[in-house]
Amino acid sequence: MSIKNHKKLTFGNYLLGLMALFLFVGCQASPTATSTALPSTKTASPTPTATPTLAYQSESVSMENPGAWEFSHPFVFEDWNKWIVPDNETYKLDDKYEIESVELSYQWWGMGDPSFEYQQIKRTGDVYKLNGKIVVEEKIINLVKSLSNLHAVPQTLNSITHTDDYPIWAVEITGSDGTKVLLTSDSNTPLYVPWNVIYNGDIYAQYDGSVEVALADLFSVSEGEPMAAFYPGGGEEGKLIVSTGGWPNQLNYGFNGLLPLHTAFNYWTSPETGEIIGVFDGRSSIGGFGNMVIGSIDNLEWIILQKDDGSKINCDIETLESDDPSAKQWKFTCLIAEPNVIGSYYYPIKVTFGTDKGERITSEGNLFGYWQHGIKLSKTIFPLEISDSLKDSEEFKKLAENHQIILYSFDAQVDQSTGNLSEGMNADVVLLGQIVYKEKTLPYSVTTSMGIENGQVIRWDISELELQDLITDILNQNITNNLLEAGQNPALNLYYFEANTYVDIGYSEGMTSSGRNWFRLDECKGYPWIEELPNKTTALREFAVNRGWRKFDSQFVLIDDGVRLYDYSGTNLVDENNLLSVLLPKEIMTSDMPPLEIRGHFGYGFYMFLVWEDDVTQEEIEAYTTMINNLPGKKEFFDWGVKIEDVIFAVNEDGNFNMVECKSLQP
Repeated sequence: MSIKNHKKLTFGNYLLGLMALFLFVGCQASPTATSTALPSTKTASPTPTATPTLAYQSESVSMENPGAWEFSHPFVFEDWNKWIVPDNETYKLDDKYEIESVELSYQWWGMGDPSFEYQQIKRTGDVYKLNGKIVVEEKIINLVKSLSNLHAVPQTLNSITHTDDYPIWAVEITGSDGTKVLLTSDSNTPLYVPWNVIYNGDIYAQYDGSVEVALADLFSVSEGEPMAAFYPGGGEEGKLIVSTGGWPNQLNYGFNGLLPLHTAFNYWTSPETGEIIGVFDGRSSIGGFGNMVIGSIDNLEWIILQKDDGSKINCDIETLESDDPSAKQWKFTCLIAEPNVIGSYYYPIKVTFGTDKGERITSEGNLFGYWQHGIKLSKTIFPLEISDSLKDSEEFKKLAENHQIILYSFDAQVDQSTGNLSEGMNADVVLLGQIVYKEKTLPYSVTTSMGIENGQVIRWDISELELQDLITDILNQNITNNLLEAGQNPALNLYYFEANTYVDIGYSEGMTSSGRNWFRLDECKGYPWIEELPNKTTALREFAVNRGWRKFDSQFVLIDDGVRLYDYSGTNLVDENNLLSVLLPKEIMTSDMPPLEIRGHFGYGFYMFLVWEDDVTQEEIEAYTTMINNLPGKKEFFDWGVKIEDVIFAVNEDGNFNMVECKSLQP
């Protein structure tokens, strides 16, 4: 483990680096450009907005009063000691913490050969050993001391400063009392900062890199060799640009141990059947092209769980097919409990797998969590300095009276000496609320943006009045009511963004696309469209039903002239998991035949794909062809289906879809 020497690049490497940068950012989110911070202003309206006449009653939602939502915190071991303790204005690992073992997993991917290493230091009696060699105890003590200057955060953080160099560090420390401290980093900065420290459901960030210094004294790994790294440069000395990275698999899914395969392992519970079901992602490549490989596991042999009574079961393993020539992926199913099980679970697990280097490894750990599914929220929803900044925002305080508000994602500039995130931040937040509509409780989410600079909130896109107006306008659409009636337990997903101030935080801004929102809906004669949103006079107002919180999950855009669908993915059969299917026009429905997969995005240009199944017969293809030829638009047939250009699903007065041919507004 060492800090790389950053070499100057040739022009060819520069171009390769640019290509890798675009590829990497494209896999994460839409690329964004840095803008200069301006004085905060709300979106101007040509005329004062009147208070809308509400067709619903708003009800309060909070962690203590979740209403229609189901909230929980990550699983916590109640008998674990509180080893992460306050230290002035930060936190640290208690100096009395006694280490039993230290496991390290290192992966690297880029244009060069991928790397994978697993090492373990374990105490035997009074001696620590690594690969049979004694490790000086002082180095172990230094590791404990290095876990200081920690800052509570809601998610793990990372920092990407250049291309073609993507390390993944994970270190699990086991104490003499059986407790476990997890350290992670997937940053490519010097000292790999920020480091994330996870203990018993809490997440902390360290920005000074003390962890790496202590680890470098314990382990030596082959780090992987970038071939065309590109360093855009910029930034201030002592300042770090960080982005949210979600939760590690260990916290998100509930497991410890299994460190050599922690990036590959994920699962979910089925309380109705008493099964634990998961997908094991052993290996993949960027874009599915077979190069820039991530992961090294190419063979999954066994997954064994231990039941509450001590007996063991072998999980069923199924190999999954993929178009990615480098991919190795499996689905596993473990019948471990009685049907309709409730409460928490804890199961020891053993996994045996092989790598592309011919290694055969058995890894052990434990699965734990709650059988019932709910929205797991971090115990630190807002870092302390962000909470302090929001105290002066009247719009935030008003909305917080009736909503559980979550800091969903952000890009921020942090002072490495203080750990202060409020110097500059662009963020997306989610408001969770509920209303009583047509005598039924309807939960809703609202994704919107905020910005903080020098401890002050300089933008908060949505106000209480604008939210009321948005909900009222959406509920007045026939298509919304059709979708709500089709769903058994529908949730309304709203997205609201204004053309507002962005904080200039330097390179890496927008790695999560936080705070940056843009949308384009091309013209189609006779149907509502707008070239670009948000703009100075009009906010971007979008919605979906039973989708998600990401701004890219929205399906409809609401504009002055009506509502437009711009994204459809599903089949041409009515599907309870895809409510949009109930709106499809009759001429595209084929209930007596195998389903056609429909993929259509109607924002930039107009086209859709109709894809038939692999085992379709020639007779069925001919029937499809007859049906498709009667549809509007330009058709191009392939072995897999058909591409239809210049068509959209237009929303008619009844709130259903018509398939129409798009015509330009130009003469």
